[in-house]
Amino acid sequence: MPRQLKVFRAHLGFYDTVVAVPSQKAALEAWGMHINAFADGAAAETKDKDAVEAALARPGVVLRRPFGSDSPFKEDPDRVRLSRIPTAVIAKEKAAQKSEAARRKARDAAKEKQEARARAVEEKKRAEAEAASEKKQTQAAKAREAKAAKEARAQALMERKLAREDAARDLKDAKAARAEALKALDEREAEFRRERREAEREADEKIKRAEAKLRELR
Repeated sequence: MPRQLKVFRAHLGFYDTVVAVPSQKAALEAWGMHINAFADGAAAETKDKDAVEAALARPGVVLRRPFGSDSPFKEDPDRVRLSRIPTAVIAKEKAAQKSEAARRKARDAAKEKQEARARAVEEKKRAEAEAASEKKQTQAAKAREAKAAKEARAQALMERKLAREDAARDLKDAKAARAEALKALDEREAEFRRERREAEREADEKIKRAEAKLRELR
């Protein structure tokens, strides 16, 4: 169910304004105000018949009329005749405009300062995130290097072990070959001595037979 409309009135610049909305917050939004004009009496709910009728005919639309006049409230009001506005009112309006400009400037400065702080915080977070990422990458690189060095050492040890085993086999094979060669030489020497003894025996027998025959012929 739609909320009941109320008519609020405020003095803005050289105009009186009215708007029909459900709440003070909605009225401030319609006027584009960033301060609570109801708090200091600059805005209030109105029961003025002409103002209420005009505003309720255009809900949510800000209607205006020149300050101090009795002309109808309109979305496009009549032009303001400064000659009809008291000097004090003009001075007050200029002071209000100057005050509003100062407040706007202060709000903009505060907003810019807040945004600068937010940017600084975001930049700090980004820098910290980059530093953490870089640290993580550095640690990962060091871990990879340490793993690679460990694997290289293990590979070197394994290759050294295999080389020692190969050298031991070569030494064993060399010793075995030497033993076989010496054994073969020993066998050939034994055979040579046997053949020599056999040859000497046969020669001795021939000599003995020759000597015996010679003795017989004397």
